[in-house]
Amino acid sequence: PLKTSASAATATARHGINSIALHPDRRHLVSGDQSGKISVWDITKPGGHNARPVTQVLPQGTDAIQSIAISKDGTKLVAVNNSGACYVWNIVLAGSSAASAAAASGPSESD
Repeated sequence: PLKTSASAATATARHGINSIALHPDRRHLVSGDQSGKISVWDITKPGGHNARPVTQVLPQGTDAIQSIAISKDGTKLVAVNNSGACYVWNIVLAGSSAASAAAASGPSESD
């Protein structure tokens, strides 16, 4: 049977979250919400309950994010919204402490 422990972190967004992805470093969680916002959370910070995002990205437009994925090597973030637009970002994690993810050269929109 599946055994669970108490929640390690709680991330609360203003709008309903449609999709999440865990970064391979297991420190960062990426969420996409109904307002079209993508947030990156550090889920290892002490007192992780009611965590605040370390960075937020707002692709062009305000269409809800439907799906998010992170490449296995942790270098790419891909998001698709309700309009069918697909965005790709390079992920840069600054430092090993309270790292933040930032768009290095994006987004680039794909058809």
